[in-house]
Amino acid sequence: MYKIMASISAFIRIFMLPNPFGEMEFGFFINIIVGEPLFHALAFGIVGIVYSRGDAPALGSLMYLITYWGLVVVVQGIVA
Repeated sequence: MYKIMASISAFIRIFMLPNPFGEMEFGFFINIIVGEPLFHALAFGIVGIVYSRGDAPALGSLMYLITYWGLVVVVQGIVA
């Protein structure tokens, strides 16, 4: 179940979520160099507060996706 959820999560993050820095001149590169690593670290840290690694991997992956999505929405609201 984890591999399915992880694949769905990766697909959504890569192809469906907007680039919050898209309106900037070098927004694509800013997203790759700064945005993605920052979103990953923050989402991983936030999920780690309430989730213990290995308990339910599919649930952890879903929580990561939801947290990542929320961070993108917040940054998009700030940048826009």
